[in-house]
Amino acid sequence: MVSHSQAINLANAFLNDACVAMDISVNTISLSEIANLPPLYGIPQHSVVNPSTREIVISSAFVDSCCQRNSFTPLRVEIYASVRKIFLLLNPDVLHGGDLIMESLYYANALVALKGLQIPMPSEAKDAFFSNVQRVLKDEFNMEATFLRTPAKPFNGAFFYKAHLSNSCTQRYVNRYCPMPAKTTVKKMKEGDRGTKSNPFANVYDAVEFIKHMEIDAHDADALLQDIEQQKFFYDPCQGHFRIHWASPFVSQYVNNSPTHSFFVNQMDTGFFSLKPNLYRHKFLYRGQSDHYEGKPCVPNLFRSEKHNADRNYLEFLIFSQEMELLIQSHPLVRLLEGGVELLHDIFRFRMNYSGLTQHYYNKSRFLDLSSDVEVMKFFATTDYDSNSDTYSPHIQTDGLGVIYCYELQYPTAFHEHKGYALKTIGKQPFVRPGAQCGFLLDMDKDVDLKTLPEVTALYFKHDPAISKEIFERSHNGEDYFATDILQHAWHDRLRSRKNNRVVSRQTVEYNAKLNHTSPENITAKLVDININVDDFELIFSEEELDIYYDEIKNKNWWSRFCDDIHFYGPEDELYRQALKDIQYDARYTWAFVK
Repeated sequence: MVSHSQAINLANAFLNDACVAMDISVNTISLSEIANLPPLYGIPQHSVVNPSTREIVISSAFVDSCCQRNSFTPLRVEIYASVRKIFLLLNPDVLHGGDLIMESLYYANALVALKGLQIPMPSEAKDAFFSNVQRVLKDEFNMEATFLRTPAKPFNGAFFYKAHLSNSCTQRYVNRYCPMPAKTTVKKMKEGDRGTKSNPFANVYDAVEFIKHMEIDAHDADALLQDIEQQKFFYDPCQGHFRIHWASPFVSQYVNNSPTHSFFVNQMDTGFFSLKPNLYRHKFLYRGQSDHYEGKPCVPNLFRSEKHNADRNYLEFLIFSQEMELLIQSHPLVRLLEGGVELLHDIFRFRMNYSGLTQHYYNKSRFLDLSSDVEVMKFFATTDYDSNSDTYSPHIQTDGLGVIYCYELQYPTAFHEHKGYALKTIGKQPFVRPGAQCGFLLDMDKDVDLKTLPEVTALYFKHDPAISKEIFERSHNGEDYFATDILQHAWHDRLRSRKNNRVVSRQTVEYNAKLNHTSPENITAKLVDININVDDFELIFSEEELDIYYDEIKNKNWWSRFCDDIHFYGPEDELYRQALKDIQYDARYTWAFVK
């Protein structure tokens, strides 16, 4: 159950929320508690307001009742209405002689509707009530709306309703947030310009400093992005109603005070959720390379073999990636998060990007890695990878050029399908590498070259061995981005040798056949042709690996630390994050945390 102190923190967050909506300084209204409030004319009182001191006094008993019911919409409405009362008492001309209590209640419910929440209302009372809420939406927010009953079952004699905008208001919203994407706002480099191959930066620091200024200029020139950052409400024109902020495709772009290296819960079109890196004030994603590979395209590792490209046959690469995908799917946390967990009455099912994960752990895919973190970009721009030892080292040669690719986020279609490529999130996962690298993935068709994409600007720099060593040491010799975990252990312990010995499991063959809508026998025959054998190996984590995992959960507070930098945009952030941390103690989910 949510504690009393947590509920008070939530009430203060609701207070701030209401102040923002009414353009009131959040520091001018305070919240305090009293044990209980006496009824007024026989009507229970949950709070009182003092306009002279701008104070809201809330009943502790009411707060406790919300905690016991594990329902905080009543608390939200109470705080919203209380802030509105203070606003109306200080601005009596806005009230126009109306009833203070009811007008405050209408406003509070209008704001609840705009936040994408359902409003419970007895059927017989809805018409009169919602007509007044509609008036508030029109007068205060310039929105024409009707209220539609949701599919939710009746609860204590009430039905639930959501606000549906008129056609004209919907079109206005679409025109504002869903126009055709702007053209590239970054100046394309001409040969001889600073940062080109003929005039490279003296070192990676100079390149990064230039990129930061370039990004600020591009951000400030993007009026739509700035509008998106300030978006207070998310209306889904496809579903025809307001939705909670975490359902917005732009949630990680919204104004926030969270650390740069943090992640926002984001619902995707599929209904699943991802943990998306914080993109507030970001206009670029980055890819750093210590070599620009003169004369060669920049393509995913799946498409770097001339032979396989000529044959258009990638089974040899994909079958081993899929072997790891099946191993990933057996992990307790993956099974739990994909199956869904209940947090404060909401079900969250988190999608794992299996193919993207396998690329981070030694396999080939159709993805190129990008990052929203400048430090990650600098690391990859100044290090070399040795696949034999699975280690990175500082790039100390000075005869070649490093390159930084800046991928411009062009809204509103930055994450839509484009011809031959699409930007996707991998973000934070139960396996540490993608989150540590603030990862994004560019899904690319064969023959698509990153260097030629309209969103991409390439900037070149000279290598400085001392700087390369400094960046490498600052990342704790790469440990910040490649910390040892269960999946890395499984690769080194057995998956690598299976790949070298050219053998895959029957389970993997069946998985591949299902993905390709064919028979396992057909896939087996193709594997025989390329000298890959099939066995009955079981793709699960070993007892030793799982013992380490469960020990870290129990003794090293692993799950709580994993959740620390996850955010649910909105006033309930702290509450939801704590609820996510606490699933390890929920009897429904302990199987994923306790051996």
